[in-house]
Amino acid sequence: MKKILYIILLIAWTPGLKAQFAAVLSEEGFTRLENDSAVLAPNKNLRGTFQWQKSTDSIHWANVESNISGDILTFVPEITEAYRLQITEGTCLPLYSDTIKVFSKNTTISEYQLAGISNQVLEASSRIRTFAFSHNGETINGKIFLPASYESNKNLPAIYLIDFTEQHFVVALDEFEKVIEGVEQIQGFDALVVTLEEHLDIDAQPSAYNKYYDTFKSMTSFVDDNYTSNTSRTFIGRGSESGIVLMTLFLEDSENSVFDNFIATDSPSSFNSTIVQLIKKDDFPKNKLNKKLHFSFSSSNSRSSCTGMINKINEAQYPWLQFESKEYAHKTYPDAYPTAFAEGLKFVFE
Repeated sequence: MKKILYIILLIAWTPGLKAQFAAVLSEEGFTRLENDSAVLAPNKNLRGTFQWQKSTDSIHWANVESNISGDILTFVPEITEAYRLQITEGTCLPLYSDTIKVFSKNTTISEYQLAGISNQVLEASSRIRTFAFSHNGETINGKIFLPASYESNKNLPAIYLIDFTEQHFVVALDEFEKVIEGVEQIQGFDALVVTLEEHLDIDAQPSAYNKYYDTFKSMTSFVDDNYTSNTSRTFIGRGSESGIVLMTLFLEDSENSVFDNFIATDSPSSFNSTIVQLIKKDDFPKNKLNKKLHFSFSSSNSRSSCTGMINKINEAQYPWLQFESKEYAHKTYPDAYPTAFAEGLKFVFE
């Protein structure tokens, strides 16, 4: 029932001292804040009257007025407090969002640990950098995870996560972290993990494919120039964003392709039918080489739509494509993606 826009800030990793960064802890995970500034905004699909509230003990709550237009709350936390969104409509009793705990930059490493943040999560956070790249005259912000081995090895493959704000489900803010965890499950393997800095409020549609693809193409150019000499690139996404991943596999220009590997989970019927039509009409660039695709879907998705696309891909028997599909019949959309990401990465890299 909430959306948090956030940017990562780098820190020095010194247990026992002040962490010197602000962060939020919610049901979706732990996130550090750029410039120690938090931005909280209601999900656009909610209705009613919104009121942000804060508390130091999660028992007694006080209203907080929005300091910019609309219902967005932006602030630099001076102390550690909990925040929630109160939603009222008509004569109904108020509803409340999940609680979001916001830590100030004066929080110590020990205090983070007492709040349940593991050393592994804190250490992984310290390896995240932010960057800005240019696209069509616009400056866009991204973030990148650099594993420990990066200090001595700049020749690492890059995994690009396309991750917008969910339009039909509860927002998942930990997809970036789940990709990192999936990489760490592969023994002896390291990779850069890259994504946009914010969850853009976009309901991805097949007709706007080029807009999304071109943004990530510009991002890959920047990362190639500044972070890695390795030309292996993987495109990964969930929900509507995974539809963009699938369309990229088929529609990328063969002579100037950007991505080699593709991991897509729970793409909606609108994208699946688009892929089926591309295959039926044989209407996409040819002469592709050495591509891998891992596609999966959960019980929340349309089984007929997903299996129909899977069957079309299998029937085509493309010599340039290694393809694996998985059905997570006992998992739903909100909980299938960690497994889908991990298994997709193992298929691509093991």
